[in-house]
Amino acid sequence: MRTRVCGLLLAGLVVGAVAAAATVTAAGAPGGARLADPAVGPHARDENRHRGDHFAFAPAQSPIIARRSAAPLAASPQVVPYSGRLQREVFGFAPYWSLAQSANWHYDLLSTIAYFGLDVNGNGSFSTSTNGWAGWNSQNLVTTINAAHQAGDRVVVVIKAFDEATINQIVTSGAQSAITNTINAIASKNLDGVNVDFEGSSNSSYPNIQAGMTNFVAQLAAQVHQRLPGSMVSVDTYSGSASWDGGFFNIGGLAPSVDAMFVMAYDMGFGNLSGHAAPNAPLNGWTYNDTTSVSQYLSKAPASKVILGVPYYGYKYSTTSNQPYSQVAAGSSASADNYSGVLDDFSCAVQLSRAWDGTAASPWASWWSPATADPCAGNHNSWRELYYDDATSLGQKYDLVNAKNLRGTGMWALGYDGTSPDLWAVLSAKFTAAATYDLTAVPHAWAVNQTQTFNVSVTNAGFQTWPAGGPNPVRLGLHFASSTGGWPNQVRSGYRAWATDVRISLPADLDPGSTAVIPVTLTAPPATGAIVLEAEMVREGMFWFNQWASQSVSLAPPSWLATYDMSAVPRVWAVNQRQTFVVTVTNTGNQTWPAAGPNPVRLGIHFANATGGWPRQVQSGYTAWQTDSRISFPADLAPGASAAITVSAQAPAAAVSTVLEAEMVKEQQFWFGQWGPVALRLAGPEWIATYDMSGAPRSWQPGQTQSFTIKATNTGNQAWPAGGTTPVHLGLHFASTAGGWPAQVSSQYRDWLTDQRVAL
Repeated sequence: MRTRVCGLLLAGLVVGAVAAAATVTAAGAPGGARLADPAVGPHARDENRHRGDHFAFAPAQSPIIARRSAAPLAASPQVVPYSGRLQREVFGFAPYWSLAQSANWHYDLLSTIAYFGLDVNGNGSFSTSTNGWAGWNSQNLVTTINAAHQAGDRVVVVIKAFDEATINQIVTSGAQSAITNTINAIASKNLDGVNVDFEGSSNSSYPNIQAGMTNFVAQLAAQVHQRLPGSMVSVDTYSGSASWDGGFFNIGGLAPSVDAMFVMAYDMGFGNLSGHAAPNAPLNGWTYNDTTSVSQYLSKAPASKVILGVPYYGYKYSTTSNQPYSQVAAGSSASADNYSGVLDDFSCAVQLSRAWDGTAASPWASWWSPATADPCAGNHNSWRELYYDDATSLGQKYDLVNAKNLRGTGMWALGYDGTSPDLWAVLSAKFTAAATYDLTAVPHAWAVNQTQTFNVSVTNAGFQTWPAGGPNPVRLGLHFASSTGGWPNQVRSGYRAWATDVRISLPADLDPGSTAVIPVTLTAPPATGAIVLEAEMVREGMFWFNQWASQSVSLAPPSWLATYDMSAVPRVWAVNQRQTFVVTVTNTGNQTWPAAGPNPVRLGIHFANATGGWPRQVQSGYTAWQTDSRISFPADLAPGASAAITVSAQAPAAAVSTVLEAEMVKEQQFWFGQWGPVALRLAGPEWIATYDMSGAPRSWQPGQTQSFTIKATNTGNQAWPAGGTTPVHLGLHFASTAGGWPAQVSSQYRDWLTDQRVAL
């Protein structure tokens, strides 16, 4: 059921009679303006509504479960991170008067729940006579804690004090007692931290209260982090606190100590338009507004520590007219209206008019409340004017959170929306990450260490643009895993489920509804066992998306196989003869052959006395091969690919080889188990020449020198060396008879009249 809050008076808000109408403007605060602390803090004011309420809390009976394991990524190394699907912190206050509605809360859209709370006495003890203490010991709270922990959310306890004299005593003489009691309270219920809600103001009666507050928070944070590692320490601050350093909160002093500051960015209308109906949490305009507040906070603290609080309630006034920012009727008071109460008012109001305030970026409404028989039971005999926030206005505040990259947002308070889905829907729209994947191009068959290239299509199914760059880009994560289940499965497995983890950048920012086709080159793990290939988007340094897709794959052991086309190899050779030919090699295994690196794959060519590859060479005592040449590949050779390798081989010096054999080798590791032999005939050396003497002169005179050309043709099987120690030269000699060197020998070396040698 919706919680109805109608006609409740708030202490300290009675507005006196106004003699004349005021001129109302929505101008923003001047630059550098000091925005004073409120006389009454927002949470203190709201709790006043429930001081006299009676709550029949059942005592706690069930045990409290521990928080579900979270991912090891966090903006602050001190804080155990939220493990759900939100892109940012969503910090919800759970006051004791709302615990009965906790079954309606969407824990998957919350990251931290703050129980409000325990009242701190001046001596540092907790008051045990309050409704907050009763709620603390109730089964309602246990149920809430367990539901939150099951969802992976943090639960923290709010320690609160709203009286300046009490606060001053706590932060001075009662500090250590308060810290010790807080740590014990956290530990007693297996909680995840503390939220400090001390709502004071700068007061001349307590000149050291600001320094005391800053020091207290620093000590509290240090001791909580030391005693309870992973706990979150946050502090609630005013919307104008960062505009100066003279208020109750010194933002620059608090920021280094805490994990987060929750900015109570509501109840701003009282400071903006005193005596008038006014927007509760304007986005722009006037003195206090969200945009100015965020800007001021970012000048004093990192964005990762700023949480922008939003109201799940508004204020309604009895006014003198139904015009915007109407003057408040004399003697009347503003009354808070929860979002569920707003919806109830709209269902019963007479002469209802609803409008949008463009400056505040929030809705407002007016209606007539008759003196009697008011359908809404108000009977005010005046116009009623309501300023509140709905899903649209909250969405624009969340846009500010995203645009400024704040830690997140939070609401005062959970339960104020009743059973309406509106405000949960906008949280989901603005802060959840969603992705869909098309893995149809993923190969089903893999081998260990095998590299394959394919496309993965990814669609941004959420409401946030995915940044391709910056400090926290969105990337495609691909991992071979033992089972599907994304990041949660990896955590549950003790970080053993994933055999590999590859991150691939987006080509550009990806807008909501858009799809990116991402080329992927992926290498399988070095050992068998992984059975799925899984895709899951990741926001680096922040979170894994809560959607993943997997493709079952087979992961075969490595096979290094080759076939050889030796058809171009010459079948006839002579000793020492060098010939050039092509061998075409095909990779018929499942591993890519590396052409370089410490262990490249090369083509081995050897003349041998028998076929049988490397095993035969070993069996022969390494005598089977007469030669062993290794030829490099021009590039890596993928499975199924072929390479035509040009080979220049030289036969051995002795005519003992009967085969020329090709066999692949992975250098320094192994020879392949396949080889390609070619039987050949290895002839002895033949040194044969023919001569064309047609250019030689037929007529000579004694002592005459003439020049001419002789063509010599090598018709043997040996290359003629032109140089070296035994070069081949052309010998020319005038002789008494023909017959070459044999005739010269038989003539006892008298046949040649001359002997000239001409180099080739």
